[in-house]
Amino acid sequence: MAMATSSKKARREIEEPKDFPTFSGNGCVNHGKDKTEQSDSSDSEDFEGVVQADFVFFDPKPGDFHGVKVLLQTYLDNKLWDLSGFVDLILGQPTVGTVVKIENDEDDGVYSVVTALNLERYKASY
Repeated sequence: MAMATSSKKARREIEEPKDFPTFSGNGCVNHGKDKTEQSDSSDSEDFEGVVQADFVFFDPKPGDFHGVKVLLQTYLDNKLWDLSGFVDLILGQPTVGTVVKIENDEDDGVYSVVTALNLERYKASY
């Protein structure tokens, strides 16, 4: 069985622009907002644009325990499940699987995990 999941964690939510940009003919793009709208939007949390992120892939390690647990908890929170034990199984096989993080992220948060577990082997435990 292979498990792939991605985190819902995001610094800002990106919204699709409601107005398509228009070209004024002089090589400039008009995004459809005047200066008052632009100053108002800079105060709010809305963000329209591209976020540059460089993802880095690592072997799972014990230091990723809390990040992987929080990531999986969003999917398994209502189930009777030994989540800590499950995360220990994932991190206990560092040659199988990958943990995805953002390069130079001060939070060192886990954004995705990919692994494979032989569930028949652990059937009696869980």
